[in-house]
Amino acid sequence: MVDLNASEILSHPNLETLLNSDEFYKKARNIVGRKILYENQLHDKNDVEYECSPEEFSKILKHIESVWTEYGVTEPHWSVVSTSAFKAKVIDQNLKAFHGSGRNEFINLKRLLDRTHIDPASLKVALEYGCGVGRVTRWLAELFPKVYGVDISVNHLKLAQSYFDQESVTNIETIPITSAQAIDDLPNYDFLYSKIVLQHNPPPVIYLILNRLCEKLNSGGAGVLQIPTYRQNYAFKASDYIASMNEINSMEMHALPQPVIFDVLARHGCQCREASRDHLVATMDFVSTTFVFVKA
Repeated sequence: MVDLNASEILSHPNLETLLNSDEFYKKARNIVGRKILYENQLHDKNDVEYECSPEEFSKILKHIESVWTEYGVTEPHWSVVSTSAFKAKVIDQNLKAFHGSGRNEFINLKRLLDRTHIDPASLKVALEYGCGVGRVTRWLAELFPKVYGVDISVNHLKLAQSYFDQESVTNIETIPITSAQAIDDLPNYDFLYSKIVLQHNPPPVIYLILNRLCEKLNSGGAGVLQIPTYRQNYAFKASDYIASMNEINSMEMHALPQPVIFDVLARHGCQCREASRDHLVATMDFVSTTFVFVKA
């Protein structure tokens, strides 16, 4: 069993191997985990403006569309799972692992539904918001008779459709989101899935999309949704964002406060079955939360 003090850890000849070892994890998980969870009590309120005018919303959405359409050309797989192995220059040799990660996510989803007493057999139509290149969508098609794969980037959707064709999957329909009207025009469905997607949208976009997705969810339906609900030293004001958004040159990360999300779910008759902190944002400056809910 690893039994090192701080100075010995920092001077270890292979620090990365040590920190990733099962032995170190077993010893450190309770100590580190408790400290991380304790930090929740120290969080100050995020000053987040989550509603804006239709004109502001259109400008923000057009900016997000432009950014992600470009990612769809330059780094389609890395933009979905930001690991160096999935960069465009090496994706051909790692494509099997990329697709395998989608299957693993699907296995975890089924475990989550079972734990929260949701029977997918009663749900016929699924919608994945932010399906990217179809990494998880392809597996959702094995569980649901009809699946909608929705994304803001037409280039990601083209790659997704190619993947579905290669896999001989025929029960998925892709839908591009290029305007607020396209969000309003989404079809009704029974199951919502969205992970590592909404976090790349500013709060007003997350808020409107969440409201529309809840509206479109059929009575008796269910959803699994991941959204960062806190970020240290984070604030958002639409007018300030619009004034500087064209200067942003990195992948954006945003948060929507948890009370706002609970209010949206309640407004649309959705009951939360589980809201748990997850691992889907790499830095502990965020609190990322996965919500599981059903609609009355």
